[in-house]
Amino acid sequence: MQIAWDVNGLPVSSVLIGAGVWVMFALWWSELAGLGVERGWRLASFGVLMASGLVGGAVLGRVMGGGVSTAGAVLGGGAVVALSLWKEQAHRARAWDVAGAAMVAGFAGLAIARVGCVGAGCDFGNVLHGDAWLIQRHARGTPAWFDQVQQGLIDAGAPWSLPTYPFAPVMVALFAAGALAGWGVRRWAGGEHPALWWVGVFTLWGAALNEGARATSIVVSGPAGAPAMLWIYGIAGAITALVALWRWRNWRRLHRMGQP
Repeated sequence: MQIAWDVNGLPVSSVLIGAGVWVMFALWWSELAGLGVERGWRLASFGVLMASGLVGGAVLGRVMGGGVSTAGAVLGGGAVVALSLWKEQAHRARAWDVAGAAMVAGFAGLAIARVGCVGAGCDFGNVLHGDAWLIQRHARGTPAWFDQVQQGLIDAGAPWSLPTYPFAPVMVALFAAGALAGWGVRRWAGGEHPALWWVGVFTLWGAALNEGARATSIVVSGPAGAPAMLWIYGIAGAITALVALWRWRNWRRLHRMGQP
């Protein structure tokens, strides 16, 4: 199967990033409204999410030498989760519901924003040699296409790039699956169920593994030479795993206490 999308120079990436933000805001607003969270806190918490994401992304971008909007989103989501738990200390059940809503809304926003990367070719995988069940080709003029021209892999007149690993489409699928699975857990098992946090763990670790297939020419290395974003997703997943284990332990204890 081949993914090939020519956006003809349209600002698809910017439009879809904006759409992702609005979808995230709408989900966040509706979920918190359903939990009875006051309007002022809904607005303030989303402001914290956006501010933390922008500042975190800008700081990391300066350190890592490139744009890291997704890393900023992860940091922003983490800030809101932490702030929600602090604010709702007296209502722990609602605190975990609020934190879970932030995670689901964030994954949904990232999934939509990443669709823009599929067409824009700004995030792309390594060139594939041989057969693969799913490949991606990038249109002439995209960063992925230019990267292959500079490496001498294709001629400047080539209309499409060589086949690459579908890095951006896989990211879209991962975050979309995480958002849908998280939404399902919240609807059918409740926001306090530890399965919600395991959804977060596997989504973030899946994203970390996918970072290993990003084109080496655009990878920013972190500790031990591994991609920096692999570390960011991996650490975020590890923290979420600790939360999931703690929530599972508490959930089992409460479940046993409720048994006759």
